[in-house]
Amino acid sequence: MTGERYIPGIQGPIQLEHFHRYLFALKFAEGRDLLDVASGEGYGSALLAQAAKTVVGVDVDIQSVENARRRYESQKLSFRVGDATRLPCESDSFNMAVSFETVEHLEDQEAFLSELKRVLQANGVLIISTPDRPYYQATLTSTNPFHRKEVDRQEFHSLLRQYFKHVSIFEQRSLHGSVMINADKDCSTSNLEFFYSENGSTFRRIENGMNSPFLVALASDIELPASVTSVMDSPAEVEKLRGDLGYATAEMWKLQSRLPELESQCLALKNEVEQLTEELKKAKVLTELAKAETQYLRSRIRSDRAPIDS
Repeated sequence: MTGERYIPGIQGPIQLEHFHRYLFALKFAEGRDLLDVASGEGYGSALLAQAAKTVVGVDVDIQSVENARRRYESQKLSFRVGDATRLPCESDSFNMAVSFETVEHLEDQEAFLSELKRVLQANGVLIISTPDRPYYQATLTSTNPFHRKEVDRQEFHSLLRQYFKHVSIFEQRSLHGSVMINADKDCSTSNLEFFYSENGSTFRRIENGMNSPFLVALASDIELPASVTSVMDSPAEVEKLRGDLGYATAEMWKLQSRLPELESQCLALKNEVEQLTEELKKAKVLTELAKAETQYLRSRIRSDRAPIDS
């Protein structure tokens, strides 16, 4: 677990962000032959298979593909090992593709988009996500070593428009759940009043929208569906945080109640250490005296045994 690839069971914003993308794609997957590029552990492919006609997950990591096969593979869900820039799939074999948090890992992003275009049919739909470089980097304390080439919103839009006639981009960020809001001009987040607080008491208005760290795009050569706002709420996540906080608070009070006892034990141990130190010093003195006495006795014995001249 590096934090870059989501592993099912890990909780927090990474879980909300990844699951929301697949849930967002689910409503477009009904009855489709679908390709999931960078399918990872396969949980998202399995989710999409609930609605899709067939799903093929492709990932470059052999171990992840083997894990996905053992856990999720079925009659209509399969997994393959493959490179995103050389997909192990026939041309025009899918009418939908998804690929979340993949393009930023690739130096040759055009080759990746060209491959997606190749395997998609003329009426195919692509849903793809990537970090929005300036806002994503603002959330980091150091550069992400797994990312080869990050893009901003305009660069992402331009890249997709090289291959698809219609592109619609959404912003995504985690709240207590996750929200995706269409970022196009006719539905810009500049019209959204968004307040943010780092300390829970002082709030500031973000003038240009949500400053979301992630972008999710719909792309196709056919007309895209009407713009939507997608919200995923996760009360269980909040309840878990509250539970963790309650447990931590209870443990803190337990420790605080034991503080006088621990301080007393600490003082007793300190006194014991001081006493033992003094005893050690005395023992060292006695040892030196014993050594000196031993040397004296040995010299006397040697003197007594010396031959007497006649």
